[in-house]
Amino acid sequence: MNVESGKGLSWAISPDGSRIAVQSGERPHQQIRILDLRRKTESTLKLPNWSVIWSSSWAAEGNALFASVSHMTSYQIVRIELNGKTSVLLDRGRNQWLSSPVASSDGRHLGFTQQTFESNVWLLENY
Repeated sequence: MNVESGKGLSWAISPDGSRIAVQSGERPHQQIRILDLRRKTESTLKLPNWSVIWSSSWAAEGNALFASVSHMTSYQIVRIELNGKTSVLLDRGRNQWLSSPVASSDGRHLGFTQQTFESNVWLLENY
């Protein structure tokens, strides 16, 4: 197992400490590498090519990852099963950036950050 240093390297340790999920801010943006420390193996979870993974964390049970992703039309929070199956939990369109999903220890809640993009236009007359 080899993890290269690079721009935007992000990682998360599984709840039992046996696995590390690693993603890079450099290409490819659509994958998360799973390093199994007990078995000394590596696997890769891939999202569709149009997705960019920004951050991820483990589900409380250690059987999936939560990730913030973006693509051409929206920012989303997704759940990625260890077999690669992905389901969208939250979609905020392009006006709200979602990041840093973290599951509660009991697995019943998911926290995340959200940034809203707003803009206004003002017309000034007779100035």
